[in-house]
Amino acid sequence: MRLKTLIRQIFNDSKQSAGARTVVTILANKHEITLTRYLVSKFMKGMGLMSCQLKTCLNGAWWALVSQTLPIAL
Repeated sequence: MRLKTLIRQIFNDSKQSAGARTVVTILANKHEITLTRYLVSKFMKGMGLMSCQLKTCLNGAWWALVSQTLPIAL
């Protein structure tokens, strides 16, 4: 689905730091697509995408979060 691909691209372009609210804003401003943050959150959860800011990732759980978002096959 094109929408899920776009959400994944936005998430990856943000270096896995964009949450649902940020993705919704980027979709609205750059792509003129209006979605609720709840729907985007549901898509992200279904795709296994979890936002991770640098300050929260330094506690040792960083690699566990990153490894969950890495694509299996390119």
